[in-house]
Amino acid sequence: MLDDFLKIINNESVVRYLKLSVQTLYQKDYPFCSYLAVNYAGSKLINAKFYVTAFKKVDFSLVKEFFPFSEEVSNAYEKYEEGKVYNPANMGVVFVFKMSPSGRQLYTYGQRVKEDINPPIDQPGLVTEPKQFDDYFAHEVGASHAYGKNYYIIMNRMNIKTMLCRASLELDDSDVDLIEYSTFEGKQKILAAISSVAKTENYLRRTGGGEFLALHDFIRDKFGFIPVSPGKYLNSPVRTIHYFSPGEPVYFRDSLALMTMLSRIEQGEVLSC
Repeated sequence: MLDDFLKIINNESVVRYLKLSVQTLYQKDYPFCSYLAVNYAGSKLINAKFYVTAFKKVDFSLVKEFFPFSEEVSNAYEKYEEGKVYNPANMGVVFVFKMSPSGRQLYTYGQRVKEDINPPIDQPGLVTEPKQFDDYFAHEVGASHAYGKNYYIIMNRMNIKTMLCRASLELDDSDVDLIEYSTFEGKQKILAAISSVAKTENYLRRTGGGEFLALHDFIRDKFGFIPVSPGKYLNSPVRTIHYFSPGEPVYFRDSLALMTMLSRIEQGEVLSC
């Protein structure tokens, strides 16, 4: 698993994405967030994911150097209004590059929009919750096809408990601030927002096997990252964990993790374990 991860982060396409995305989107006078995530199942690494969230709106031509714009993404990005304050109404625009050990690549774009674009949530029996966030537009592009993704924020305590159970995610519901639930391509997934890094670390130690923990320890020790937002696919063994650079303990905010990773890669510090 660790060997697969090292091959991915040293891949030329990944290094190019890290370099160009940060160079293009990072603006010191605007909020900025970059972070890593991995999907895994047992001792198998499914993919590594590289996220960049920016608030400064830059020209299409610059972003196209590292991110393939579809018509759907272009139309959404045209409507984005840049801001300098991180809040639920404006959480920036998100660019994600994913790579599997086989070399399969996916690109995902996301932003909050004013329109109601989500269908009703497909989970029966949940308590009806008032809508507290704008809908989230997300579009994923692969080599052969593209598709949309639907996202829902779950904050009701009973709903959080229900969804943790349905995903078989071994967390105490009292530790979870909210759940992000997503559906795409017939798949369903939850991410749990937990403010305690120690409790997230404890979850990983309880549920992770030796191969995963070797990868986790490498990421933590080599880059100094902290684990954030564990997740799991419903009806599947696939799990997710995100890694941020330490800082203000606010969910999805102010992290320069990919800059740290790029620096280590360019210095030749992560060629092997």
